[in-house]
Amino acid sequence: MAIGKTNLTINELDFDTIKDNLKGYLQGQTAFADYNFEGSGINILLDVLAYNTHYEAFYNNMIANEMFLDSAVDRDNLVSIAKHLGYTPTSVRGAEAIVNVTLGSTANYTGDYYLPRGEVFTTSKDGTTYRFVVKDPVQIDLTAANGYHFSDVTLQQGRIRSTSFIYDSRDSDKKMLIPEPNVDTSSIVVRVQASTSDDTGYTDSWTLGSNFNDLTETSKAYFIQESKENQYEIYFGDGVIGKGLEDGNLIVVIIPNLAMGKRLMGSAGTTMKGLDLHLRKR
Repeated sequence: MAIGKTNLTINELDFDTIKDNLKGYLQGQTAFADYNFEGSGINILLDVLAYNTHYEAFYNNMIANEMFLDSAVDRDNLVSIAKHLGYTPTSVRGAEAIVNVTLGSTANYTGDYYLPRGEVFTTSKDGTTYRFVVKDPVQIDLTAANGYHFSDVTLQQGRIRSTSFIYDSRDSDKKMLIPEPNVDTSSIVVRVQASTSDDTGYTDSWTLGSNFNDLTETSKAYFIQESKENQYEIYFGDGVIGKGLEDGNLIVVIIPNLAMGKRLMGSAGTTMKGLDLHLRKR
C-alpha cells in the first residue's frame, strides 16, 4: 500500500514492521515507482536500514530504563542513582560476640597491660571454624573477683586488613578505592598523618560524615560510597564541608572484612580460643 511521502510510520519497533514501513514509504515516492522492492539489491538495503533502526531503538530504550530508579537493572546504575538521594548501600555485616577472657597464666603481667585491637580468637560450629578479632582495646584486670582478666570483650567476625594512600591534590578523582572484598563499612577506622615519615595526627579520630549541616571546615570527617563491582571508596572534605587534606598526607584505612567465610549466626554460650594472644603494655 502506497502512503504519502511525509507519512512514515514510526510507532512500531519490531524489525519486520520497520522494514515494511520503510518499504511502504519508498513505494509512495515517484522516484521509486517502478522499483521491485523484493529484488536482492534494494531488499538488502532495506534490511540494513531496518536493522539499524531496530538496534538504535533497543539501545535507546535500555539506556532510558537505566536512568531511573524504578526501571534500572544494572546494580552500578542503581547505586549511582541512589547517590543523588544520599543513600549508600549497606555492606556485609559480620557477627559480633561479647566474651569474657581468662588467661592461662598472669605471672609475666605485672604492669598496665591491655588486649589490643585485632587479636585473633576462633570458634567452631557444625564443623566450620570461624575467626573473630578484638574490636576495641580492653584493659587487663589482674585482681578481678570473677576470675576474668578481660570482661565484656567485643569480638568481631572476620580479619583485620589495612591499606594506605598518599593524598595528591592534583588527582582529579580524589576518591580512594578500598581493595578488600566483603568490607564491613560500619567498623572501618580511618587515620590521617602528616606524611609517610611524620606520624603527627595519626591518633586523631576521624568519623564518618552523615549530616552536612553538622560539618564545618575543621570537622575531621570522611565519607564513604559504593563504587563499581560492590567495592567501596572513601573521600574527604574540601575545607568547607569537612576538613581538607594536604599534599603528602598519609591516609591509613583499617578494614574488617568477611572474605574468609559466611556469617556465624546464633551461638550464645560458645567457647572461643585465643590464638597466641599478644598483650601490650601502655
